[in-house]
Amino acid sequence: MHDAHFLDAELGVGVSMAEMLSALGPDAWRSMQENVRSGRGNTDPFASYLRKPGMQLTDLSREWIHKRLERLLRTHGEVDLTTRRFKATE
Repeated sequence: MHDAHFLDAELGVGVSMAEMLSALGPDAWRSMQENVRSGRGNTDPFASYLRKPGMQLTDLSREWIHKRLERLLRTHGEVDLTTRRFKATE
């Protein structure tokens, strides 16, 4: 993960991995797209995630997540993690 953003909202407001897996099915994970193309292997995105949490996202799943995150950031804002914000006062 690079350049993390944190919503200024309750945890339940975030982007749901389960919702993404339900919406995209085998298009959620790169290896699963390959399984569909080859006609063999697992195509259940939930089973794959439970067995191997380091699954690589597809371009489609990254776009799905990005759109929802951008909308949530516009609605709720982002936690200010700048040094100035957390600087201790003496």
